[in-house]
Amino acid sequence: MTDLPQGWREVALGELCRVYQPKTISTKELIEDGEFVVFGANGVIGRYDKFNHEESEVTVTCRGATCGTVNVTTPKAWITGNAMVCQPNDKDISKTLLALLLKSVDFTPVITGTAQPQITRTSLSPLLVNVPPLAEQERIVEILEEQFSRLDSALASVKAVREKAKAFRRSLLHAAFTGELTGGTEGWTETSLADLCRGGKDGIVDGPFGSNLKRSDFIDSGIPVLKIQNIKQNEIVLKKMDYVSEEKYNQLSRHAYAEGDIIMTKLGDPLGISAIVSRIPSGLIVADLVRLRPAMVNSKFLCWQLNSPTTQHLLNSQQKGTTRPRVNLSMVRELRMLVPPLVAQELIVSILEEQFSKLDKALEVANQLEARIASERRSLLHSAFTGELTSQWRKTHV
Repeated sequence: MTDLPQGWREVALGELCRVYQPKTISTKELIEDGEFVVFGANGVIGRYDKFNHEESEVTVTCRGATCGTVNVTTPKAWITGNAMVCQPNDKDISKTLLALLLKSVDFTPVITGTAQPQITRTSLSPLLVNVPPLAEQERIVEILEEQFSRLDSALASVKAVREKAKAFRRSLLHAAFTGELTGGTEGWTETSLADLCRGGKDGIVDGPFGSNLKRSDFIDSGIPVLKIQNIKQNEIVLKKMDYVSEEKYNQLSRHAYAEGDIIMTKLGDPLGISAIVSRIPSGLIVADLVRLRPAMVNSKFLCWQLNSPTTQHLLNSQQKGTTRPRVNLSMVRELRMLVPPLVAQELIVSILEEQFSKLDKALEVANQLEARIASERRSLLHSAFTGELTSQWRKTHV
């Protein structure tokens, strides 16, 4: 038994609440203009013509990667079985306090499954929680709401900085590759992407088809294979890497990359995210990537240009498919690029790197602030349900 303040009690969640999964409806059953909202694992997922809960309810995500996320639904809503409803059994605890209490809980011990994490009623019901007396609950809610309002205001400022940074980045990239940044496009030439690469079309290749590179070819160590998740805008992230043997690498050497190459995605949303290979071992690309080997252009300039709103718009206007948007290799090779003389390319790269360096520093400050806000929120919740938050209040009210 945990040492708790006078009047507090440690109780199983299943004794405190009615814990249950409501009836699930499929996404096919959702109605676009339905009168009532539908709550799934992570909030609103659509609308429906019926509701299965009259009042607002406290829910815990019970399926998927976000297991343990606590939400509060709106009244007259349909709650699906991807969320576990926790409904207080009596008036010993308010729903507002219950939601805050559950947000302070570590659900890791009650999450089962690996490929598909889940929380079941059987695993959740015995979970022990600390419940204060009703009067103290009200004081806890008052303090937390006041403090969270302050933190939410700070977080809104962080999000505003991020939005402004995102808009500025797009604006700067647009200006750079339409001539606005350097006083116009006089002396610029329009050419195909293939003409800017070594060997023309041979300088732009995609990854091997699945028949040539199978899941069984991947090994725990060896020569690295870049996948679509490794490519970020102007950055290659070496996490969750796959590898192949030297023999397989030699068989597929046409699909190899080397330092100085540009790797572009040709699948997903957005399309055409590009990054330069730098300071990483040579390896292979998979079928959803394209390797470019620049020759007649500054590599950094070309990579920034491929990531610019102008080029992104061109790529997306030529995409095929809806559920899995993609561009084919011939589209990439024939992509029309407006390119200035080399001196102007180098100037544009210099300006972009200087401005984006300043922007990255500002975003790092924003990230640090967001981390502090999250840490303070966790600390407040912990102190609220160990009795520390209201220790002074108890001296005059208990």
